[in-house]
This record gives sequence, C-alpha cells and structure tokens, in this order.
Amino acid sequence: MKPEYINRYLQTAAKKNWILSVFLGALIFLFWGGYLPHALSYAEQYQLFLWTPDYLLGCLGHPGGAAEWLETCMVQFYYLLWLGAMILALLFIGYQRMVASWLKAESFLLSLIPAILLFWAMGDLDVLLSFPIAIMASLAMAKIGVANRWLDICKEMVLTPLVYWLIGPMAWLYVALRIVVDYKRFIWLPLWLLAIQLVLWHTLLEQLPLHSVMCSMGYYRSPSVVPLLWIVPLSVLLCVLADRLYINKVLKWPVQAIAVVVLGWLAVTRGYADERYELVWQDYQIRNEHWDDIIKRAEQKTVETAFWSNSVNLALAERRQLADRMFDFYQSGIDALLMNMVRDPFSNIPAAEAFYRLGMVNSAQRYMFDMQESINNGRKSGRFTQRIAECYIINGKYDLARKHLALLKDLSLIHISEPTRLRRIS
Repeated sequence: MKPEYINRYLQTAAKKNWILSVFLGALIFLFWGGYLPHALSYAEQYQLFLWTPDYLLGCLGHPGGAAEWLETCMVQFYYLLWLGAMILALLFIGYQRMVASWLKAESFLLSLIPAILLFWAMGDLDVLLSFPIAIMASLAMAKIGVANRWLDICKEMVLTPLVYWLIGPMAWLYVALRIVVDYKRFIWLPLWLLAIQLVLWHTLLEQLPLHSVMCSMGYYRSPSVVPLLWIVPLSVLLCVLADRLYINKVLKWPVQAIAVVVLGWLAVTRGYADERYELVWQDYQIRNEHWDDIIKRAEQKTVETAFWSNSVNLALAERRQLADRMFDFYQSGIDALLMNMVRDPFSNIPAAEAFYRLGMVNSAQRYMFDMQESINNGRKSGRFTQRIAECYIINGKYDLARKHLALLKDLSLIHISEPTRLRRIS
C-alpha cells in the first residue's frame, strides 16, 4: 500500500492535470471561435455528411472509413461556429487526457506537448479532423489487452487489421504502443501490419499511391500529399517512452513547462501565419454577405491574388461603389473582376458568386459544379450543392433541382432552414 503522502501527491497532480486540460480547452475554444471562425466555415463547406445507412456503409467500405464517418459527422456542426469551436475544445481535452492516461502523474506536463503539436498541424487548412480522431482511437484501443499470452497474440492477429480498416494508417501508432506495452510479445506486429497494407494496396487500393496507403490516407484533403503530420503521433510515442524510461526524472517540471510554453508560442506564430487564411476570411464574408467588412478589411490589408481582387470588387459592386472606388484597391489584371476557371475547389468562389448576382446563372452553376468535382478527396459540398440547386430552380429544371435537394434533406437539422426555403421555391 502506498504511503499517505504519495497518495496526496498523486491526487494533487491529477487535479492540476484537469485544471490544465480545462485551460487548454478554453484556449482552443477562444482561438477557433473568436480568432478563426472562418477556418471552421471553410472545413464545413467541403464535406456533405448524410444521415443515411448508405453513407455509413460507403464510409465503412474502405480503410479509415470509421474515422472519416466520425469526422464528417462532427464537422457538419461547424455550420454553427460556436458549436464547432466547442467540438474542437472537447476533442483537444479528450486527446490530452488520453495521452496523460499513458503517463505517470508526475509527467502530466508532457501530455501537453502532443496536444500543442496537433494544434500546430491543424494550422494546415487541409488537415482533416479524422487525423486526431484516429490518434485518439489508437490510444484507446492500444490499452485493450488479454492476460493470457497466446490469447493476446491471437487477438492482435485479428485486431490489427481491424484497427487499420477502421482508422487507416494511424494503426502504426497502435502497433508501436502495443510494442511499448510488451516488446517481446509484439515485436512481430509491424511486419504483420505492413503485410496487411501491401495486400490491400495490391487488391482494393491500387488507384491510390503507396505512400498514401501507408501514411496519410483519409487524414489530408489531397490523397497524393504526405505532409509532416506524423510528428504528432511520434510525439505521443516519445512522451510515453520518456515516461517509461524515467527520463522525466531528468526533465523536471520546470524544463517541461518551458518546452510547453516555447512549443505553444511557435505553434501559434508559425502554424497559422499562412496568407491563405486571409482569403478564407474573405470567402467566409462572401458566404454571409458581409460586404462592408470585406471593404473595410481591404483598406487595411492586401493579398495580391486574383481571388482577393474578385472578392473586393464583388463587395464594392454589392455596395454600388465599384465604379468610384475600384482602382483604390489592388487589381490583379484582366481577371480582377471575373477569374477564368481554375481546377481547384476554392479559387473561383468569388467569380461564381459574381456570376450568380449578375444573373449569369449558367456560368455560376458551371463554376460551382467544377469546384465541387475538384474537391481533392472526392467529397461533395453542401454549400456548392445548394447553389447548384438554386441555379436549376431559376432555369426551371425542377427535376434536377429535386435531385440535389434530396441530398440536402438528409443533412443535420442545423441545415434545414435553407433546404426548406429551396423546396418552397421549387
């Protein structure tokens, strides 16, 4: 039995851990809800979650599908920005607590390091929420063990491919943690997981590049790109190893605290410094028709791209100021008013909105359709689908409009107001 002073110390450390967890969640909520709400809107508009069995089965029909289903289910609520910020805050609290569950009480500051690195990684707008979901699933499932040696080995023969099918390549973190738990018993697991991935790549996933099947499938909006995301699960593994090897006795809490503060500062200043956030902010204002905010911001900051020019000129036109003030702002050239089609899901949003407001609904529909088909991971967009349906209604093509509205009817209740309005029009 532990001495009383040790129990008191552990209880105090646990309380401090919870205080830090709540503080972390509050910072995350304020950051995304107050400083970057437009990033939540950006993430929400590039997926279309449906409350249907077919959508669930479609997700479960490929590796990483369970994490994808959970991700799209949660991201749909970003439509209400405060709710999206709350979801992220709770997710970060859960993530930090799960990492802490692998550490001793005196190492609770180490559990903040993976959370900070995750925060840094999510500064990339194309990192999907399935990434932290998969990490958390790995941390949870790696704790499942069986006392009997042979039963545990048999369980891993079945559970390892199941974990890969449910959460994707983050099964490597699961395997690494199982080896940390019992090195001698599970040293063969990496070869088993590698064999599973290669077999699936040669049979079901031939259309995907090998590096995507191995490392990034389902975690990044572009399947062909492998960003530096694996530093996050690697940090989890290193923190667990440091705790198991008693390195925390060398790295006392002041050193851990300094590391947390420095990494947190770098994550905020380096991870979110991309000028693309300014364009995403403009897109959010266009979506909500905040024209005065766009003009006011343009007087303070310029991003020399055609997207920026299209956005500002659209706002000026909506406020009947285009003829008088157009050349008070940066103009990108002959594409400053209406951009030619660019094969990506973002660049032509201001041009599509301008076409729609000019009454050129066929061009607006074509731009929206092309942008939806250009979404890199093959998903649909609720925002684009709605505008396509509106264009069909204006053109009198009600059967095609009903086809798109049928999708919107299966959205979450938070989207009902707009599809209902469209059904009344049709």
